Amino acid sequence: MSLPVKSRFDLRGDVDVPMRYMRVVLEFDIAFDDPTPRSLVTLQDGDIVTRLWSEVTTTYDAGTVGIGDGADDDGFALFNCGDANSDIDPSVLGYKLIEDDSLGAYLWDSANGHRRHRIYSTSDSIDVVRTGAPTQGEMKLWMEILRLK
Repeated sequence: MSLPVKSRFDLRGDVDVPMRYMRVVLEFDIAFDDPTPRSLVTLQDGDIVTRLWSEVTTTYDAGTVGIGDGADDDGFALFNCGDANSDIDPSVLGYKLIEDDSLGAYLWDSANGHRRHRIYSTSDSIDVVRTGAPTQGEMKLWMEILRLK
């Protein structure tokens, strides 16, 4: 896919530097009865996942919901019903993943206490994996992606 060439000026304002990039936020609806695993999107070489947010619009009544890829099925996030951290508990309505330390290992370095990004050098599918047997639950998920190529 060829992306539009954008231009910007350096701090002096006298040099035009071509830039090729695209930043997008993708939105997904995730329901308790979706197939598991369910592929949300396939990312390409050069894609960088920079952030994730969600909103539980109908509470889940059981189980977990993982957001990840082929290497780690909950690398971006793991929502766990009844978790002491309400920022990842899908049995509580509202916005989730607001706090950086609620994110999965791809986006949060818990050992060093800082954010990070997941960079893809080959294509990979972002998937939802559920466990348990929920009979209700829906959420919206937003994923911010920077495409460099």
